[in-house]
Amino acid sequence: MLFGNFVFYIFVWEAEPRYALLFFFPFLIMNCYGVSRLQQWLSEKRQMHRSLWPITSQRAAHLLVILLLAVTVFHFRAITQESDVQYRYAINQNQRKGSLQARVSLNQNVSQTFYADRSFDHISLGMSRSKGEGTYQVTLRSRSGDEGQTKRFTKHDLKRGTLSDFNFVRPFRGKKKYVLTVSMIGNQQQSYLDLAIHGKGLFEQRDLYRGGSLRVNGRMLEGKDLQFRAYLRDTRPYLSTTSYFAFVSILLLMIILFADVYRDPAEVLRHMPPDPA
Repeated sequence: MLFGNFVFYIFVWEAEPRYALLFFFPFLIMNCYGVSRLQQWLSEKRQMHRSLWPITSQRAAHLLVILLLAVTVFHFRAITQESDVQYRYAINQNQRKGSLQARVSLNQNVSQTFYADRSFDHISLGMSRSKGEGTYQVTLRSRSGDEGQTKRFTKHDLKRGTLSDFNFVRPFRGKKKYVLTVSMIGNQQQSYLDLAIHGKGLFEQRDLYRGGSLRVNGRMLEGKDLQFRAYLRDTRPYLSTTSYFAFVSILLLMIILFADVYRDPAEVLRHMPPDPA
């Protein structure tokens, strides 16, 4: 498992190989005793202190099944019947690293292209800082030109250091490419708005979102993207009844397989019929 973690974080993800060090100390402790030695120690302790009702793998599985059924019944209504606000993200680029910002001013606009794989009706943007009392406009349109909506706002509509939401009247359809543009309207010469972006990080420069690009006055900034979200806010239960019982059935199947694979050999031999020979 330790070797597999190094292989995954170096050759598959290639981002944070140091995360494999999280498993280093637990494996050192395990190597001090070993799983086989632990099993032998438990077997010796069981022989020394025999109880009236020893816990076998089958009985442990029965207890787990009863516990799982009780939890299933207890949480059924809260998870499948009670409605709550759910966020279905089409884009969730919430990373912000580096000291760079995308400035929106009278002479400069910022746009972000992206591909939405599902419908959405909200956009979130992050503000780093601002100056003056300028009025701004966020425009969202499809690359094909058949959809488009605008929203006006000021710096007071955004919160510094976090993502602020813009809701649109009509949802935008999924499976399409869009352009998000932020510009200033009016004639406020000294005003500007700095939007948070993911630029050069602390360790290396990486393009976290490859489904689009950040542009300033039409010029693309390679390897940089706005900190933004596109999502559909919906009020519904957390899970459907079918999905809920499907997950529970998977857990029950895992417990049954565990009880069948790790049966006590002595108990199996005791229930086997005698040899006809």
